[in-house]
Amino acid sequence: MSKIELIRKVINKEVTDYVPFSFKSHLPQVDHDPVKYAQALAEKVKQYDLDYAGHSSNGLFTVEDYVDEVDHSPVYKGGVSRVVKTPYNQPGDLKKLPHNLDISTASYQRELKSLTYLLDLLGDQVPVTVISFSPLTILDKLTQGRAVEFIRSEEKELIHQTLENLTNVQVQYVQAALDLGAAGVYLASQFIRYDRVTEEEYLEFGKPYDLKILEASKAGWFNSFHAHGTNIMFDLIKDYPIQVFNWHAFESLPSVEEVFRYSDFVLNCGVDRFSFNDFNRNLIRDQIYQIYKATQGQRLLLSPSCGTNSFFDPELIYYIKKVKAETDRVFNLRTEA
Repeated sequence: MSKIELIRKVINKEVTDYVPFSFKSHLPQVDHDPVKYAQALAEKVKQYDLDYAGHSSNGLFTVEDYVDEVDHSPVYKGGVSRVVKTPYNQPGDLKKLPHNLDISTASYQRELKSLTYLLDLLGDQVPVTVISFSPLTILDKLTQGRAVEFIRSEEKELIHQTLENLTNVQVQYVQAALDLGAAGVYLASQFIRYDRVTEEEYLEFGKPYDLKILEASKAGWFNSFHAHGTNIMFDLIKDYPIQVFNWHAFESLPSVEEVFRYSDFVLNCGVDRFSFNDFNRNLIRDQIYQIYKATQGQRLLLSPSCGTNSFFDPELIYYIKKVKAETDRVFNLRTEA
């Protein structure tokens, strides 16, 4: 059975006797070179025998063509890329953003080329998802973290026009990725959180645009939603048209058991990012055990609960796989795909 067939069984909620494993990490040394990035990610899949792969070269590909200056150097220290200079400093500045954004720009073409190379390298054995960001998250990147200020301004019509514009280009991107052979979209939102916006604000400025991207992705069979951060709005997520839900389990409620029982999502979670980065063996073992205990190894894709930094010790991954194999045996599951 190929890994694509294996993941399809999990997605279809069939009873399975194996828990797939993977993880996402930045590759800053090569993430602006389509060929080298694809080669590096394919090599990572092979080195760690990953069961699925996420194409996500860098977090600013959605905005770097529209801002003045971007700094990627923090990624080399375990941080994230940041916009250094933007023309969108006041809500009215959004009028400067080109109308009818499309995927002909350099960054989108780079991502699609990289995806093409990656799919060629992985063949038809390992499913690949492609990252997309919620339009409200993209707005925040464009404005250097001012999205909340902007949506609470008097320029609501302009904000909605901008969000629609950002949505349309994401729709084009995910449809192009699916046409190339991606298995689905990994839609990430940094704003579906009570400590960022209110429910009413997300229902107005967030969810409608998320749903348009997910609607455009319905040809995919491996569509995921990532709720980034803590204090997430799980009640707003429960009816999202997705197969897989990913969140910061063990950092944020709901618990693994809650998500398993209150939804029919496949759970994509595992070691929290702090335990991962600290190589905390006791917490890694406990979290893997707690996940298996809550799910009995069903409807589960095991992974760190968010993207990891690029400077981890390879022994960390081998340790996670070792604990996974031990836990598989405890729950009478296979240790190999």
